[in-house]
Amino acid sequence: MLTIADNLNAATPWVSAALAVRDAEAITDLALRLRDAGADALDLNLGFRSRGASETAAWLVRHVWEATALPLCIDTADPHTMRAGMAAAGALGAVPMPIINSFSLESRKIEQILPLAAEYGAPIVGYCVRDVVPQTPEERLEVAVELVELADAAGVPRHRLYLDPILFPLATFQDDFAHVLAFFEALPQLFDPPVCTMAALSNVGHGLPAAKRRVVEGTVLPMLAALGIDAVLLNVLDPQLRDILTVLRAAEGRMVFSGADLAADDRGRGG
Repeated sequence: MLTIADNLNAATPWVSAALAVRDAEAITDLALRLRDAGADALDLNLGFRSRGASETAAWLVRHVWEATALPLCIDTADPHTMRAGMAAAGALGAVPMPIINSFSLESRKIEQILPLAAEYGAPIVGYCVRDVVPQTPEERLEVAVELVELADAAGVPRHRLYLDPILFPLATFQDDFAHVLAFFEALPQLFDPPVCTMAALSNVGHGLPAAKRRVVEGTVLPMLAALGIDAVLLNVLDPQLRDILTVLRAAEGRMVFSGADLAADDRGRGG
């Protein structure tokens, strides 16, 4: 399971301020903290700066890649911003090329963002939603078929296509969570060769106080891992989520486990 840190997000006020003044020290410091916390890749979310933010995207890709050499995920809905970020990664010789996050059934994204994946030999995320959400598993799977057909036609190999059914906040869309789990269960039977899967874990706890959000996201993460999800976006600086990731990685055989690898302690639990 690829762990993508979603902390470098322009929706966060101080990150937005750092981007506005091109504060390379602040941005690279955060990127290095995310790398040292165990992120496999870093999501660069331009947020409200996506539209008309081509120079920001290129600047951000350059500084984060040069500081960490970690795989990147460029997160923007604006085709011009996405192209600028991908071009910057290409100029740097980044390997692998950043994940393009994302395209959907929206015509502009099909015409202007999806082709970038074939052009740059990059992975791309497809959102399994229409205009009306949430959706049943069957409706999401119908969209998945359409997205795969579009990616096939664009020359994107299946192993570079990530399908994301979109996790909604559990506190607001409780019934939809079961639909997402059913989607992940059914997807492997649908495509041969298979596609990859992705979800943004931070969405499921959105709107809750920090402590309660931690419980929700910490519960959902192992459920997604058990369903074989290929990539997950999350807050890698959260110590509880980091501990869960450590256990999951040990279970996957990616590391030799020791209790000393866990950040949490036993204070307050009693004897």
